[in-house]
Amino acid sequence: MIGVLTASTTSGSVLGYDLGDLKNKEQRIQILGSEGVFMDARQVDRLNQNWTDAASLKEFKYVSRAVADDLAKQFDSQASVNDRVVRTTGHIALSFSPADRPRLQDNEFKVQLATEYMEQMGIVDTQWVITEHYGTNAPHLHIAYNRVKFDGTVIDSKNERYRSEKVAAEISKKHGLAVAGETPRWEQSLNQEQQKYSQMRALAKAALQESCTMDEFRQHLQERGIVLQVSKHSGKGKSYGLSYALADNPDISAKGSKLDRSSLSYEKVSDTLSVNYTNREITAIQSAKLAEEKAYEEAQKEYIDKCKDKYEYLKSACNKSFQLYNTAKEKYGVTSQAISDRYTRLRSVYDEMNRRNDDVQRAKTAKGTWKAISALVFAMNPVAGILVGLVSRIVTEANVTAAIKARQALRFEAQGIKADIETLKAEQADLRQDKSDRLKIYIENKEAKQELQNEINALKAELDKPLQPEAPVQPRPTVQKEPETPKRSLSDFAKRFGEYTASKAPAKQEQKSIGLSSTVYAYSRKDEILTVFRSSGNPEALRRELASCGITFQEVTSRRGVTDITITASGEKSFTVNASKFGQEYTRQLLDAYQKATKRKPAYKTEQEITMARDIRIAKATSGQIEARNIEKKQQAQKPENTPDTPHRSHTLTPGGGGGRGIG
Repeated sequence: MIGVLTASTTSGSVLGYDLGDLKNKEQRIQILGSEGVFMDARQVDRLNQNWTDAASLKEFKYVSRAVADDLAKQFDSQASVNDRVVRTTGHIALSFSPADRPRLQDNEFKVQLATEYMEQMGIVDTQWVITEHYGTNAPHLHIAYNRVKFDGTVIDSKNERYRSEKVAAEISKKHGLAVAGETPRWEQSLNQEQQKYSQMRALAKAALQESCTMDEFRQHLQERGIVLQVSKHSGKGKSYGLSYALADNPDISAKGSKLDRSSLSYEKVSDTLSVNYTNREITAIQSAKLAEEKAYEEAQKEYIDKCKDKYEYLKSACNKSFQLYNTAKEKYGVTSQAISDRYTRLRSVYDEMNRRNDDVQRAKTAKGTWKAISALVFAMNPVAGILVGLVSRIVTEANVTAAIKARQALRFEAQGIKADIETLKAEQADLRQDKSDRLKIYIENKEAKQELQNEINALKAELDKPLQPEAPVQPRPTVQKEPETPKRSLSDFAKRFGEYTASKAPAKQEQKSIGLSSTVYAYSRKDEILTVFRSSGNPEALRRELASCGITFQEVTSRRGVTDITITASGEKSFTVNASKFGQEYTRQLLDAYQKATKRKPAYKTEQEITMARDIRIAKATSGQIEARNIEKKQQAQKPENTPDTPHRSHTLTPGGGGGRGIG
């Protein structure tokens, strides 16, 4: 038993291979087990049946494609939980020796072997599907699994090839199966010379797996007691063949193509060495990237620690400014109340002055009345008239004088109250300005504190994301290095808190990239951008409203519609980012709003329509309606020409049971 692990960026290719690699009617594909996915039982039964003719093979392609597409959608939905993972789908080819075929007749036993292998390899708490291809030379299983677990973490792929060899050997020994690299039971009956050839073959294969260059391969063979000779053309000097011989017994020798053409010939060895070299280069690059990510995290943590002191200072300043604002607000309220009290007193003084004016008028009227009375009395009795006139004059003059003095006192009091009101108004204006200034300072401190808190939260959220190296893909035979990706600068943090020194600076030139502050700023404005897209009714209004915010956009299109939107912001914190960076759900919401404003159809909706139409075709094909339609056409062709055509019968799609695609 031996397991070979690979990884792919698309789940459809892996599942399409596992479920659709049926070459002829002698072969057969069967789904043995699954975890974390839903499959229609009727579709699985049709897929597991025997396909005996060309027409059935054609129908098999429809069914297998439908099942593979449905599983791929479920895999992609689970993988979208962690958008940092590129190679989301893993594949395991679990091969067994032909001598173990009698032991592998029970499907439950095969599923047990596969699940034990996955558990010991750490492939747990995730989606997986186990299939088997019958009618081949050697029994083998195919396992497609999701590298993103249910909780969003990534399955560890470090040293998976060496761990796979160890796990496969342990499981084989546990269940009495043939162990890769050991002498199989069918070889135990061979003679001694043949067993030496078999041992040399196994040792050469083991040395090849540990080598990346021809010199390393030769050295590893020497350590195992095998001499390697490279054959070259006499004229051109170009290598064309390999031969192997035992160091202690040179008579035991063979060409690589004779020893094992599939792995030890010159071409196969060159290809394997190239692949191993590329994998080692990729592993080194990934290790360097991981080290840089960890250094970047350390810089983030250091910056967060520096930010905490600044946050505490802003928090204290915010509290102090709020207290000063409350004090100014209280003083302003006291002054406003004093002005209100003065106005109330002034109104009462004016009312009293009006009453005093009435008293003055009454006193003057009484004076005139007594003057007339004294004149009448004087006409009848001069002496009495003189006495009455003197007395009335003294009394009325006193009353008039008292009323005038009281009115004058109230007038002086009103003037004093007016002066107090003017003074209080001037003081109120100063307090209003002071209160406004205090409020402005408080709002600025609060916004600065909130902005710093948001930045700290964003940094902590980024630090909480798991950092795990990606599993290297199977490269091409030729040695190719991965293109360098833009790197985030470690000096961005140090420059912020002013403690960056030349001794800490990296030797190589920093590449241009979006700094963390710009990324956080773009993330903080994504909801605002989505709101503008949703509120705009036409393209002109959309571009005008975004331009007022200092933002422009450019659509990314394909032949199926708009796939993404590139957003560019200008100003103090400029950035250029695709909507897809914020996740699939946000991208679809933005594309829906963009379609409402511009009538431009998103590509994912077109793909959904294509998938739906394909499902309908598959359903019709598998429910026998294509055959019924062909019979109808033949009947129409056999009608006489003068016979009027009957209306075409409509075909309805019969829904199937079990909540699947309706295939029955």
